[in-house]
Amino acid sequence: MFAFKPHIRLQLHGLKSHAPSNLNRDEAGRPKEVRVGGSRRLRLSSQSIKYAMRKGEVFAAFRESAAKDYGAVEMVRTRRAPKELSEALIERQVPEDKAKEAATAFAALMEKEKDEPAANQDDKFPTTQLLALSRQEIENIADLLAKEDYNQKKWADTALDSWQQEHKELRSRGDLSPEIQLFGRMITARKYFGNVDSPLQVAHAFTTHEALSERDYWIGADDLLNRAEGETGGGMIDVRRFGAGIFYQYACLDVDLLRENLKNSFINLDTGQREALLLDMVTALIWAFAVQNPTGYQNSFASHAIADMLIAEVGGAFPHSAASAFETPVERERNKAGYLEASRKALQVWDAARKQKYGETVFPAMYSIGLNGNDGTMDGLLAWIREQLSRQE
Repeated sequence: MFAFKPHIRLQLHGLKSHAPSNLNRDEAGRPKEVRVGGSRRLRLSSQSIKYAMRKGEVFAAFRESAAKDYGAVEMVRTRRAPKELSEALIERQVPEDKAKEAATAFAALMEKEKDEPAANQDDKFPTTQLLALSRQEIENIADLLAKEDYNQKKWADTALDSWQQEHKELRSRGDLSPEIQLFGRMITARKYFGNVDSPLQVAHAFTTHEALSERDYWIGADDLLNRAEGETGGGMIDVRRFGAGIFYQYACLDVDLLRENLKNSFINLDTGQREALLLDMVTALIWAFAVQNPTGYQNSFASHAIADMLIAEVGGAFPHSAASAFETPVERERNKAGYLEASRKALQVWDAARKQKYGETVFPAMYSIGLNGNDGTMDGLLAWIREQLSRQE
């Protein structure tokens, strides 16, 4: 009889209580929605959650620390890589016109998607398809070009062609960028840059209960109206949509794949250093999952929620979210605790039911904060995860 192959993955489940807000809106400006179990729920897209995690305060602090400790560099996702390359060449004493020539040659190699819209851009530089590059990759190309004799005809094309031949069997894989190794990239210019499979999966968050958006009718005051003489009105009138609720959030990290990605990217580090980097990345990921939020209309609503409940699971035979715990929307008991307590109880029921149905051995080890009252702390959770990952290394 077959047996499940052990796999090292980290799964995170969270409940967040968002006050009135519009963190992630649709094309009409309304909070995004989804139907679950036949009822309408508010939703936060996985893209908005990942972007908030990557660009928030937690990962900013991680990038700074990783640069000092491991020589890590920033990931930049842009269509304006040619301009960045030109500026790097000018820093290397390449004349401005030659730097632009090289940037144009580089852009020609990075073909655009067929239906890609035009971008607002500096007239001096072309744009490319949307590229996720590490700063080191840009610096490497600039170093290569700066060594060439830019007085030769088509010097940049010749240099880039040589670079392509050298990288046929060893394409660049987001050199020294932890973010590319975590969030991955898909790129069509595969002669030059390698795809990086993302070990991180992030689900769309949705409210555990039925929730509808509401309308906020508001007026922008005109400070120079002479109200003493009876002038009334406002400078502008508008309507904005918002909603509130308890959101279930889920993410799954393939730790084995992250280790492999780091091995391919941080070839200058030894195994122990890469493992230390991995643990720092996991710590940053958990903090970002718990405390970072999409930024839509935050100046108007300031919905800076942190996780009211957090579950971490390490190991297990297969990944699985707890979304089914909320297929039936939770309801608050009359004159008793609200949706948060009802959602917490729904997760307890889900956890017990899955283990009864399938047996406890196929499910991963678990540590929780807030699932069973005051059952854990963030310090305890992080220490527990480090211990679990060290055991399964």
